[in-house]
Amino acid sequence: YVEFSIPVADNFELQLAGRYDSYSDFGSTTNPKVAFQWGISDELTARGSWSTGFRAPSLAQIGLGPSEKSDFLVDSYRCAADNVDCELLDYNFIFSGNPDLDAEESETWNVGMIWAPSQQFDIGFDLFNIVQDNKIDSLQNQDLYDEHCGDQNSTVCVRNAPQAGETFGTIDVIKSGFVNIGSQEVQGLDLSTHYGLELNSYGDVKFGLEYSYLISFEKEVDGTTIDYTGEYEYPQHRWLATTNWMMDDFAANLNLSYIGEFEDYNKTRTVDAQLLVDMSGSYRVNDMVKLSVGVNNVFDEEPSFAIGDGDADLYGYAMGVHNPLGRYIYTKVTMNF
Repeated sequence: YVEFSIPVADNFELQLAGRYDSYSDFGSTTNPKVAFQWGISDELTARGSWSTGFRAPSLAQIGLGPSEKSDFLVDSYRCAADNVDCELLDYNFIFSGNPDLDAEESETWNVGMIWAPSQQFDIGFDLFNIVQDNKIDSLQNQDLYDEHCGDQNSTVCVRNAPQAGETFGTIDVIKSGFVNIGSQEVQGLDLSTHYGLELNSYGDVKFGLEYSYLISFEKEVDGTTIDYTGEYEYPQHRWLATTNWMMDDFAANLNLSYIGEFEDYNKTRTVDAQLLVDMSGSYRVNDMVKLSVGVNNVFDEEPSFAIGDGDADLYGYAMGVHNPLGRYIYTKVTMNF
């Protein structure tokens, strides 16, 4: 790994970097990075970067042993052809690792600006784009069914022999696992602002807001591009509002974190947005010791209800987005030597 920081001008800095990796089973890869910071004026700064990346599949993704799971589906192919199995039934899936996986590669760029007219106030934005090729992921059960179960002789969707006069036999098992889904592209916008206020003899307080907007989240699977923006586990809006107060050896924090709504897995309902409130305070006894106490999830909010995918999300919430932990109080002693 090597990195150069080049002061092209008094108000313009260029960064050039590169990384080389060698894997015994995936070969070698070289990934560059180019970034800049341009002080347009004393108050206005522009920034941007471009880079590539590489990730070899994990041992679990390659060699995970087979495990069984189940999911409820309607065998629409058999229903349409033979007018049977037209209700929602429980089918077996076998999930295992894939030794033929390719490594992931990525390309990332972002551009942004920050305006800071004073030490007490700043506001900035960053527009980012991330493209991942050969993205390693597991296919959704419904997508596996749609692609493979229309073929009686499929080796992925394994059916029993059909009865006399029928086109399809009953589904015995559907084989699932990790695959290289093709490409995945994410675009988004990050906004941030901070404002400091001096309260004279009552200390100082600083407000902050970090907002993230998901413009698009597209995955390419077998030549078909699917946009997951606003769908299950992909909310478009997230933000974090912070308030920090300090006076002498005392400090207090109030944080509000928000996760926006998104469609449930079955696309028939909406998973509600969630707002959590955290509070904490601290007192610095001396240069060595600091005492802290805090409350996370002050109002004991439960995670937003979700029907889920019937597999990983069996507990009534989206595990990849929401946290089921309720209100809890903690204390902490920090010592510096």
